[in-house]
Amino acid sequence: MKHSLYLWVLLFLTYKIKMTLSQYIPIATQNIKWTERIQSISSSEYTNYSFTGDTIIGTKTYKKFVEHSTYGYIGAIRNDSANKKVYCVYKGKSTEKLMYDFNVNVGDTTDYIYFCHSNYYLYGDSARAIVHSKDSVWDGTKYRERWYMKYIFYTYGYPQLLWYFPIWIEGMGCVNNFANIMVVVCPTPYMTCYQENSTVYIEPCYSGSTLNNSSSYTNCIDYQNYLILNIKDKSDFYNTLQLYPNPIFKTQGDVFLSNANNFVQIKVIDVEGKTIQDINTIQNINALSVQNWKSGVYYIQGIDKYSHRVHTQKLVVIE
Repeated sequence: MKHSLYLWVLLFLTYKIKMTLSQYIPIATQNIKWTERIQSISSSEYTNYSFTGDTIIGTKTYKKFVEHSTYGYIGAIRNDSANKKVYCVYKGKSTEKLMYDFNVNVGDTTDYIYFCHSNYYLYGDSARAIVHSKDSVWDGTKYRERWYMKYIFYTYGYPQLLWYFPIWIEGMGCVNNFANIMVVVCPTPYMTCYQENSTVYIEPCYSGSTLNNSSSYTNCIDYQNYLILNIKDKSDFYNTLQLYPNPIFKTQGDVFLSNANNFVQIKVIDVEGKTIQDINTIQNINALSVQNWKSGVYYIQGIDKYSHRVHTQKLVVIE
């Protein structure tokens, strides 16, 4: 009897999960704000975005999105929920382009738009996104599908693989850089915070199986201020352990460490708190091989040789 009850419960939960995943979640455009961070060699730059209202282009209605510090109105997007696609029109243009296709599965290739300020659709129709792998993430109330992408563009007919590997989350878009702004000239763009109504998600790009739903911050500006206050000056930044690419696919082999010579010890710790690698002498170490690691979240911990402070960075390894 207990065995049968267990099977019924298991079947019911499986059915609920499948039903949740089968209900497509379009890009949310009401009461949405997000912050992105671009990490350069000497500083961190934060940009704040939001959707601000409707606009009609041609005969179709779009939702405008703006950047609040420098560029203002960037463009407008339109959900095609029936076909699980999102289209956008950049400022000053009237032709829409495919921005996201959420029908794609592992191995599929889709077009994508590559913004770069006023240079509309930087790579145009020669840009492609390839799905490397796919899973789902729990947001506290429902599952969202998640895609790990490889971005490729073509120059003179030859494919060029972009050096960073973005993540798409259903209903949120690319949680590295929603509109793909400046990713050529500024390394490691990623979304530090995403706010939908009163719900604040912290670092969605580095989530494990559950999005980081934080009750410590009422909005993304609060979290941005926290980050700014905790990077006190440039000298502190230079002694901060930096990892790239991050996330990283196991097939890429090595995750590179910048500023490694400023640390006397580096540890690799898994999500269960187990130390899987401990390096005491790192003068000649500038990379860690992830090929034999399990996919998941790791914490790379370094001890500053000057201040003896402990610096910790989260690393996501993808199968």
